[in-house]
Amino acid sequence: MVLIMCKQAQESSDVRTALKKGTLTMVQSVNNQLVKFPMVVQVYKTRFEHYAVIHRDMKFTNTAVYMNLKKCQVRKRGTNEITLIADNIEGNSLTFLTRNIAEVESWIGVFKPSSNVTIKRDKHLPKNNMHSMSLLKEEEEECIDS
Repeated sequence: MVLIMCKQAQESSDVRTALKKGTLTMVQSVNNQLVKFPMVVQVYKTRFEHYAVIHRDMKFTNTAVYMNLKKCQVRKRGTNEITLIADNIEGNSLTFLTRNIAEVESWIGVFKPSSNVTIKRDKHLPKNNMHSMSLLKEEEEECIDS
């Protein structure tokens, strides 16, 4: 019985939390023309992940876009335009328009990665013992063929 309670407590702490769900207009450049698509955007957060699920309609589809928001950049452009820039080598970005100006700050708040990572220090260690590790130099070994 205790084992079941511990497992349930662990699962409940890892359950994803939906931060926000709504409709945004995605703006893309197709053949040098701006095309706008209404998209359903859902932002989720777990203890370890922060991501957005973006798809065309309210039905479950396999064509959703998943964007990791953990280290992405969020930029406000104009009055109601939000650009998400992925932290990857390609630098992919998505641009969204909100319905009104009042929604912009709300969406930016859920898109922005949280930086509330704190490092816990053992209370028994004095502060001056917190040093970074020094680098070790590698020495080349000569191989002698016999």
